[in-house]
Amino acid sequence: MLRAVLLILALSCLSHKASAQTALERIEPRLSKAIEEHRVFLTCSRLEAESVPGIREGWVKMVADARQYLTTHYTSLADLAAFDKRTDPETLIGPPDRPFGEVIAFCDKNAGWMKRMNMFNFVSKIDDTPLPAK
Repeated sequence: MLRAVLLILALSCLSHKASAQTALERIEPRLSKAIEEHRVFLTCSRLEAESVPGIREGWVKMVADARQYLTTHYTSLADLAAFDKRTDPETLIGPPDRPFGEVIAFCDKNAGWMKRMNMFNFVSKIDDTPLPAK
């Protein structure tokens, strides 16, 4: 009987902990993946200037939708500020005085970025749905 009570208490604590996650914590897996992917897209597209506006607009819209999600799920002002800082396109691209050789090396390391982007093989929505299994 005592074991059953302890098991029920443990499960309820786990359930409470899962529901106590903030909205920002719930979207973190997709947010981190999207930032990683779009850092490549935004940086490497600068080598092909005609691509930059479309990629940037797509990122800005995706971030705005995610921010709206966070706002409607009672995210703290501190978490919203952290989200804004992490998702700023200029932060993802890096400093404007970044050496060109460094940009080329970064893009070479991420070969196939344009194909992935053109095939929409990337996180296209930042929310709390699970990332697809690899």
